[in-house]
Amino acid sequence: MKKIIYHILFIIPVLLMTAACVRDESDIFEKDAALRMDEVIKADIALLTGSTNGWLGYYYPEKEYDAGGYAMSWKFFSDGKVNMACDTEVNGVPAGEEVTSYWTIKPEQGPTLSFDLYNPILHYFCQPSNADLDGLGGDYEFIVLKATQDSIYLKGKKNGNLLLLYKAPSDDPLGYVRQSNAFIEESGSLFKTFDLKLNGETAATATITLTSAIRTITVDYKEDDADVSKKLSFVYTPTGIKLHEPFTFKGITVEEFIWNENALKYTSSDPGVNAEFVYNGSVLFSLELTGLQSAATSVSGTFTSHLYKTAQIVDQGVVYATTNDNLTVDGAPVKILEGTISGSYPFELTNLDIATLYYARAYVRTSDEVFYSDVIEFTTFIAYEDYLGDYTMHYSSATGTTTPNKTLDISLIEGTPGSTYYLKGILADESVGNIVVNYNPASSNLSFPINRICVTSQGYNFMWTTYSRGTGNGSTLGSFYVQSSLTSPMGMVSYDYDATGSFKLKYNETNVSYVTIGFILRNYNGGTSAGNVNGKDGQPMYFYPYFTKK
Repeated sequence: MKKIIYHILFIIPVLLMTAACVRDESDIFEKDAALRMDEVIKADIALLTGSTNGWLGYYYPEKEYDAGGYAMSWKFFSDGKVNMACDTEVNGVPAGEEVTSYWTIKPEQGPTLSFDLYNPILHYFCQPSNADLDGLGGDYEFIVLKATQDSIYLKGKKNGNLLLLYKAPSDDPLGYVRQSNAFIEESGSLFKTFDLKLNGETAATATITLTSAIRTITVDYKEDDADVSKKLSFVYTPTGIKLHEPFTFKGITVEEFIWNENALKYTSSDPGVNAEFVYNGSVLFSLELTGLQSAATSVSGTFTSHLYKTAQIVDQGVVYATTNDNLTVDGAPVKILEGTISGSYPFELTNLDIATLYYARAYVRTSDEVFYSDVIEFTTFIAYEDYLGDYTMHYSSATGTTTPNKTLDISLIEGTPGSTYYLKGILADESVGNIVVNYNPASSNLSFPINRICVTSQGYNFMWTTYSRGTGNGSTLGSFYVQSSLTSPMGMVSYDYDATGSFKLKYNETNVSYVTIGFILRNYNGGTSAGNVNGKDGQPMYFYPYFTKK
C-alpha cells in the first residue's frame, strides 16, 4: 500500500509538469503562422510608408558585391507606389531624378519586399542580355531580415546581396543622392590613380575603376616578394567613398574616406586610423570650344574648362590664327578670357578678317604648363553691307583669251536690304530694267537668278534679266547672260572674297574653264545672235572675271 501511494505521489508532479509544458506551447503558438506573417507584413508596410523623408541605402547589384554599389533613395507610399532615384544616370533617367513604380510585400520564405512592375532604375541592373544572361546581377525582390524604427535589413532573393535601408535624415530625401552625384562629377570621376599611405608611408598603389556598371578600387602591393592584387567594392558618398566592408591591410582597418580637394587625397575617417589614398597622377583637364556663331568680322561661342579647380591657373583663353602651323600661346594671337574658374561661359573674338578661314583652340596656362583643347575651324561671313560699293570687273576681250585684258566699272547698290542688290554698269540701257543679285545670309554668297534660254554648241545659256528691245527685225527678247562650258545648268555664286572686298565667280561649288558674259538676242524665228557687253552686235567675250572693290 505504501509503495502504491509513493508511486502516485511521484506521478502527480510529473503530470502537473507535463500539463504546464502543454500550456506553455499553447501560449507560444496561440496565433497560427499565417496570422503572424500577416502582422509582420503590416508592421513592415507601416514602417516603410511611415518615414516622412523616405529611405536611403547602398544598392550592390553584382554577386559577391563584385562591381561596387550605388547610393539610392526610396520613398514608399501607402497606395503601393514608390519613388526611386540613383546617384548616376540609369536607363536614360538622369542622376538624382525620381521615377515612380509599384511595390508590395509578399509572404514567402519570410516577408519579401518586391518590385514586380518595371522600374527603369532598379530593373536596369536585373536585365539579362545575350552576352550575360545574369545581366548586372541585380535583385528586385528582397527578403526582410530585420526591421527597426530607423533601419531595414534586406537580402536579395536571387543573388543574396545585403541591402540596408535607413531613414533619410533630412526633409530632402534626394539631397544625399544628388550630392553623391555632384561629387562623382566634380572629383570622383577625375582622379583614378593613388598611392595608399599608412602612417605616412606608401604601402601600395590603388586604381579606381569607374564605369556605368563598375565602382571598384584595385590595391596592388607586394607580400613575401609576390605581387598581390586586391579588389575592393565601394560606393560614392557626398564627401568621398565608403567601402562595402572594412579592409584590413598591414594591421590597419579602414572603411570610409573623405575627399580633401586641396591635397587631392582621400583621408580615412575611421577613428584612430592614419590612412590615405593620395592622388599620384598629373593635373587633369578637359577644354572645349563649342556653339560657334560666325559673323563678318567676329566669332562667338562657349569656352568650357574642366581643369580641376585646385590647379594654379595663370590665365586662360583662346588662341586663333589663319594657319594651323603653330597654334600656341607663343605662336598665335591670344584672346585672354576673364575669370579663372572651371565652367562654361561665352567668349567673342573680334576684328577678324571677313570671309576668312580661322583655326582656334582653348588653352589654360598653369604655373607648370599650358593645356590645349582640340583645334576647331570656322570661317567668318561676308555681311550684306560688305558687298555694297563700286567695283572694277576684270575680264578678257576675245574668244579663247584667258588673261583679263579689259575692265568695266560696275556697282552693287542696295535692292532689298539684306536680301538683294542691283548690279549697275553692264547693261547699255539700264532704264529697261535691273540685273538682280541675290544675297544668301546662310552662306554669305552672291547668286544670280537665272533661267534657261537656249542650248548652243558651247553649252547652256542662262539669263540674269530680260527686257524687250526693238531692232530692225522687229521686237526681240534680249538678256544679259552667262554661258557655261559645262553641259548642265548651274547657278553662279561668288567665292574667294578677301579682306579688301575682291571676289571671283564660280558655278556653285564647281570651277569652270571659262564664263561668257554678253547679250543674246532671240528673234521670233528662234534664231540667236550674240553681242558684247555694250549691247552692240558682235561675238561673245570669254571671261575669267573677278571683281576688285574700289
